[in-house]
Amino acid sequence: MSAPTHIPATAEVVAFSSARSGVSRLLRRWRQRVASWRRPLALMLPADAQARGGAHAITELTQAFDEWAAAHAGAAVELSLSSHVLLMLADGDLTDAQALRERAAEQWGHYLDLPAEGFDTDWLVQTSLDEVAAPVAVACAVPSALAQGLQAVARRHGLALRALQPWWAGPLASAWQDLPPPTDGQAPRLWVWREGAWQTQARVSTESGRWVLRSLAFVAADPLDRTEAADLVFDASDIPHVGGATEAANAAQALSQQPFAARAGWRGRADQVDWAESLNFSGPRVHTSFWSWALLALGAIAVVHAMDLSSQLVDSEQATQAELSRLQAHARAQPSAAAASSADQVVAVSSQAQAPVLQPDGWRSAAQLAAWLGHPWAAALDHADATAHQRGISLTGFQVDLSAWGARAGQPLAWRLQAAVPDDAAALQWVQELGPQAELQRRDALPQPVPSERGTLSWRIDVNSGGGQP
Repeated sequence: MSAPTHIPATAEVVAFSSARSGVSRLLRRWRQRVASWRRPLALMLPADAQARGGAHAITELTQAFDEWAAAHAGAAVELSLSSHVLLMLADGDLTDAQALRERAAEQWGHYLDLPAEGFDTDWLVQTSLDEVAAPVAVACAVPSALAQGLQAVARRHGLALRALQPWWAGPLASAWQDLPPPTDGQAPRLWVWREGAWQTQARVSTESGRWVLRSLAFVAADPLDRTEAADLVFDASDIPHVGGATEAANAAQALSQQPFAARAGWRGRADQVDWAESLNFSGPRVHTSFWSWALLALGAIAVVHAMDLSSQLVDSEQATQAELSRLQAHARAQPSAAAASSADQVVAVSSQAQAPVLQPDGWRSAAQLAAWLGHPWAAALDHADATAHQRGISLTGFQVDLSAWGARAGQPLAWRLQAAVPDDAAALQWVQELGPQAELQRRDALPQPVPSERGTLSWRIDVNSGGGQP
C-alpha cells in the first residue's frame, strides 16, 4: 500500500497562499501610507449626548473606528473628536498650565458631579499652555479608555495617528489668528461649532487692550432658534465622519477620501496650529523639513558606500590570508638541506658573474651620479643653518637643480636658499658668511610678522649660493 503524496503538496500550496496574502496586505498598507503621507486622511468620530464617559458608548466608538481602520490599514490619519466625548474649560485670567489643570478639574468635578478620586486616571487632560505660551487658556479632557482604545486600534491596523484632538481646536486657532487689533469699545465675538442640536460656543471680548477668550462651553441649541447671531459658524456635517455608534456596520464606507484640510479652509497655515497642537491627545505632530529628508538620503548613500568598502576590505583580507597560507605551506615543503644547497649555488653563480660593460654614454651618466653622491651636502647645509641660527634667521626653503650640474668639468654647484630675517643688517651679514658666491636676489616684507626666540621676523629673502666642483 503506497503512502499518500497529496498532503505535502497541499501544505506547500497553503503556505504559499498565506505568504502571498501577507505580502499583499503589506503592499496595501504601504500604498495607503504613501498616498496619505503628505496629506493625512482627516475624519471626525461622531458621538451623541450619552457618549461622555460611558463604557458602552466608548466601546461602540472604538468598534466603529476599528471597522474604518480595517478598510484603510496603513494610512496616516488625523482624527477629530466630537464635543460629546470631551470636557472643556476656558479661563482668560490664567497663564500657567498647572493652575489651569487644577481649575478645570475643580470646575468639572463641581458642575458635572465627577469624583475627585481617580480623575487623573479616568480622564486624559491637555491644555493650550502645555507646549507654548498661548494667547488663550483652554483645558480639554477625553476619557482615558477612549484615547487608549483608539490608539490601540491604530497600532493594530498600522495607522499613523497624527492627531487626536477636538474638532474645533484648529478653527478656534484660525479664528483667533484672524481677529483685528483690539480697540476700546469693540463688540464681543461669538463663534459656534454645531453638532446637530448641540453647539460648542466660544465667547471672545476685549479687556485692557487685548482679546480674551472668556468662555468655551458645549450647550444644547435653542429649539426655537432664539440664540444670538454668531460671528462664525462651523458645522460638523462638513467633515468626513466615521460611521456613528448606530452606523458601525457602514463605517468603512462612511469616509470620503478627500483630506480634511482641503475641505476645511481654516486649516493650512503653520503659524495657526502652534498652541492648538497642545490639545492633541496623541502628542504634538513633528513637522519634518526638506533638509531632514536630504540628510536622511545622504546618510543612506553613505551607509551603502561604507558597506561596499567593507565588502572590498573583507575580500582583500581573504585573498591576502590565502596567499600567506600558500607561501607558508610551500616553505614547509622545502627541506632545509635543499634550501642551503640552493643558497650556495646562488652565491657561486653571483661570484662568477661578470660586471656589465658600460657604453660611453653610460660612463658619463655614472660619473655624473658619482659627483652627485660625492658632494658634501651635509657640510654645506650645516654651514648655512649654523650661520643663520647665529643671526636669528629662520631657513624656510632650500632648492637645487641637478639636471645640468656635473655635465662639464669645473662647473660649480649652485643652490637657492629662502629665509625669514629680522632686518636688513642680519640678512647682509648672513649672506657674507655664506661665502663670496652668495648673492642676495630678493627681499619682500612678510604678510604678517612672525615672533621667534631671537626677535620678530619681518622680511623674506632669497639667496643664491654656489660652490663645490663635480
